[in-house]
Amino acid sequence: MTTSPHLLAALFCLTSWLTLSAQPQAQLLEQTQTQSAQTSYNADQSLIVGGSNSAVRARILGIAESARESFYDLIDQPTSQQQLAIAINIYGKEGDKPPNRLIQKSFAIVEGKITLKLNIHLARGVNEEKVRQSVLELLIYERALKNVDASANSSLQYEVRPWLLSGI
Repeated sequence: MTTSPHLLAALFCLTSWLTLSAQPQAQLLEQTQTQSAQTSYNADQSLIVGGSNSAVRARILGIAESARESFYDLIDQPTSQQQLAIAINIYGKEGDKPPNRLIQKSFAIVEGKITLKLNIHLARGVNEEKVRQSVLELLIYERALKNVDASANSSLQYEVRPWLLSGI
């Protein structure tokens, strides 16, 4: 019997919450600060989520993994075809003053390798649909960029039209 990644993420969140709710306030603060520096990965490490606490990271990783699986099912390819990792960084906390853009997508060339990035600010909480659309957009970028020689192309520019994401 195999366990779905969504069930594992839910169990991880539940056990984290139960562990945190039973600890004194000082230990809770110390553990929260330690967790904020941690990073979560999916099974093949193609999705990397950093920042915030373990429950938020697990939730966003679950949304991203679901979008990734749906995308690869749609194009009838195995998820192992993904060659570029997507790094998701979580900033702020719910209730903070929101920045101009709560979700920012980008890609950069670092040491001759293309890096896909998704920055999420939590000022208004986690908008699952926007996270899903952003991950889909980065997966489309990944399909376009995976065979590009990054060392020869230092000024790559790509754009995914909104109608394409709506269609997917």
